Amino acid sequence: MPRERIIEVLNYESRQKRGVLHFNFASFFELKAVMLAAAELERPIFVASLPKVTMEYSPTVLRAAVDELKKRTGAEAFLHLDGATSVAVGKAAVDAGGGSVMTDKSRLAR
Repeated sequence: MPRERIIEVLNYESRQKRGVLHFNFASFFELKAVMLAAAELERPIFVASLPKVTMEYSPTVLRAAVDELKKRTGAEAFLHLDGATSVAVGKAAVDAGGGSVMTDKSRLAR
């Protein structure tokens, strides 16, 4: 369901000639602030964490935090792992219900 809803939102925003908001967060204070702003603007948002943040809190805790803040704020938010450097971290995020993962392969040998 999250994947289908993400595609639907991206297509809708594209037809409106707008992008979807995207903010990285490192703390729950930042997460709450950007979700409050998205709710006030009535815009969907990708709330993204870097692998270090994701593994510090755990993907499951981040998923629960986003779900709780969605209820409290009314924001439509999609949890995104930004710059995954390993398959294991990306899989952990997806398994916990993350909506999307971007990989960072800049450290691979060329």
